[in-house]
Amino acid sequence: MAPVAKAYKKSLPKPVRSGIRNFLNNLGEPIVFLNYLLQLKPGKAFETLGRFAINSTIGIGGLVDVAKKEPFNLPHRRNGFANTLGYYGVDSGSYLYLPIIGATTVRDLVGDGLRPVPFPAAANCDRQAVQSSRLHRAGRSFKGAGSAGGTGRSNSRDSG
Repeated sequence: MAPVAKAYKKSLPKPVRSGIRNFLNNLGEPIVFLNYLLQLKPGKAFETLGRFAINSTIGIGGLVDVAKKEPFNLPHRRNGFANTLGYYGVDSGSYLYLPIIGATTVRDLVGDGLRPVPFPAAANCDRQAVQSSRLHRAGRSFKGAGSAGGTGRSNSRDSG
């Protein structure tokens, strides 16, 4: 995978890579919205819905992340079914290292498997969240990491 990633980075200019990342993040926003609703966090859910609407329209289908800038100031938040399972008290389970998938937990594996169920078109779009979570579990920190059993996910009910 490393040679492919290097070729991708070398062959595409940064603005193009940024547009692709923004577009894919925008496709994942409905799943983030749904998970915030399931976690009984309507404020964050509707902020996410607002991000999706703004970036899908003003942001040219999500290619430009307009919502994070003034006057909207709506940051991209990572959230998925594994977080929702943690919110309802499901333990992270065993730590696994699987070929191709890499470092994960049972809860993350189940949560990632549920991602395509409500919105098949948005399946596997929030790769950045998965990658950040895996880096955290591997002992590297990332901005905004939670502390739910070392998975990089927060299961606190009071953060909404």
